[in-house]
Amino acid sequence: MKKLTNNQQPHPKSLNVKYLWKRRPAISFLGACVFMLLHLGIPQTVQGQVTDLRTASAIGTASLGDRIYAFARGLGDNRIYHTSAADGQRFGRWVEMPGGGLTNAAIASSSLGNRIYVFIKGMDNRIYHTSAEDGQAFGGWVEMPGGGLTNASIASASLGNRIYVFIRGMDNRIYHTSAEDGQPFGSWVEMPGGGTTNVPLGAASLGNRIYVFAKGIDDKRIYHTSAADGQPFGNWSVLR
Repeated sequence: MKKLTNNQQPHPKSLNVKYLWKRRPAISFLGACVFMLLHLGIPQTVQGQVTDLRTASAIGTASLGDRIYAFARGLGDNRIYHTSAADGQRFGRWVEMPGGGLTNAAIASSSLGNRIYVFIKGMDNRIYHTSAEDGQAFGGWVEMPGGGLTNASIASASLGNRIYVFIRGMDNRIYHTSAEDGQPFGSWVEMPGGGTTNVPLGAASLGNRIYVFAKGIDDKRIYHTSAADGQPFGNWSVLR
C-alpha cells in the first residue's frame, strides 16, 4: 500500500471516519463517536440537561417578571433549548424544549402579561409556537393558524394586551398576525403597502405603537411602518 506523505496526511481537525478507523486502530468505537459528536457540535446531555450547547443561529431572548430567558437552536441536531436566570443570578443548564420541535433558523420570543411566548420556523417551513406562565413548564409546539409558511426567522413583539408576530412569506411578501393574552392567534394578513423582503424582519413596541422594519429587495433600503395598539398598519416608508 502506498504510504501517505506528510502533505497527503488528513488534517487532524477534519472529520475522516475512514482515516480514524484504518489509521488509528487504538481509537475505540466509543472514542470515534465522541470525536464525531464534538466535531459536529451535537449537544451532550446529562440527565436531560445539556453540558456544552453550541449554535449557528442568533439567540432568542425575552424577560418576564424577575427572570430572563434565552432560547437557542442546537448545532448539529436543530433541536430547541432554553435556559433562564433570575435578575443578577447565574443561568441554569440548557434544557430541551418539550415536544421535540426542530428548526434551522433563529428563534423569536416575547413576553406578554404573565406568559412568555416562543416562535419557530419548522423544518417544513410552517410556523409553530409554544408558551409558558412565569416559572412554569413550556407546552408542546402548536402550528400557528392560517397555514403560513416562511423560510426565514420570525419577528415578534408585544404591545398592551396583544402579542404580534411577523413573517416573510415564501413569496417574499410580509405578513402578520396577533392575539390577545391567552387567546388564539388569528390568520395571517399581508401588511399594507405591498412591501417585500428577502431577510428576517425586526419588530419592537414603544409607548402605544408597534414598529416593524424590513430590508427592500432591489434597492436594499431600510423601510419601516407602525401602528397604534389594535389599529391597522400604515404603508412602508424609507428610513433615512
